[in-house]
Amino acid sequence: MTETQMLIEQYKLVHEKKYYGTSAHIILKFFEAFIKELNPKSVLDYGCGQGRLTDKLGYIQTRVQYDPAIPEYAELPDGQFDLVIATDLLEHIPESGLDQVLSHIAVYSDNAVISISLIKAVEILPNGQNAHCTIKPRDWWVTVLKKYFEKVELIYEVETFVIFKTF
Repeated sequence: MTETQMLIEQYKLVHEKKYYGTSAHIILKFFEAFIKELNPKSVLDYGCGQGRLTDKLGYIQTRVQYDPAIPEYAELPDGQFDLVIATDLLEHIPESGLDQVLSHIAVYSDNAVISISLIKAVEILPNGQNAHCTIKPRDWWVTVLKKYFEKVELIYEVETFVIFKTF
């Protein structure tokens, strides 16, 4: 079992016991104007957690959720999307698994909105590990994202998190 697969099992345990994965609702206000400007007909919320971000995007015709730790969203969708949203996701992925996740996201769309926490999580997984296993500075993330997206633009930054768009 890979490090990523072991973490997914840990997240499944967390999701079984509490409501978890709702940060997108909080930070939507920082990137919704960019979504409306893009005017996508379809969106994939990649790493959706238990949040219902796509419910807040009712003006988008096709809204799909994916999260391997949530049984009802665990199957990777087919096709392409006008936009992929990945909020509070990448810091949960070990460095060894980032290539796979970012490759998936880039295959689904060239257009992405990606928010990344830059600090440790409050949540501690059942195995004692912090839920944010990849804590890196903004510039490190820019370098990584540029391997998968032609354009990476910082649209919001505070001490605790950053938001990028790739369109």
